[in-house]
Amino acid sequence: MSTQGTVVPNAAAPRPIDPGVTIGHVHLRTADIDRVREFYVGVLGFDVVFEARDVPGWGTTGDILFLAAGGYHHHLGFNTWKSAGGGPQPDGVELCWDRAFDEWPRDADGHLQGKSTDLELEDLLMS
Repeated sequence: MSTQGTVVPNAAAPRPIDPGVTIGHVHLRTADIDRVREFYVGVLGFDVVFEARDVPGWGTTGDILFLAAGGYHHHLGFNTWKSAGGGPQPDGVELCWDRAFDEWPRDADGHLQGKSTDLELEDLLMS
């Protein structure tokens, strides 16, 4: 049994996932923390590293849940932060990746440009 870190979870999964599982940081938005906790901890076997309810942020409050395997500080992060405009957001997935520094997008003056675009599932499946 290998470990990826020294973090002791707040709540170990009843049937832990293999501690050698390697997943980068994944952050997911959900409408129901309890539902995702039941699935990712109870079914898949991730440990709970940190969990909090009614956490202030972005002018509102939300619930957060960080999960991991093998003592890693966190592989999966979930939140229910509501938009400033109203009620809970629907479940969603935010996919992010980094690239080599020399490939970062820049404007004509060489300034770094953040870029966020919607992902079209059909385009992803065709790649």
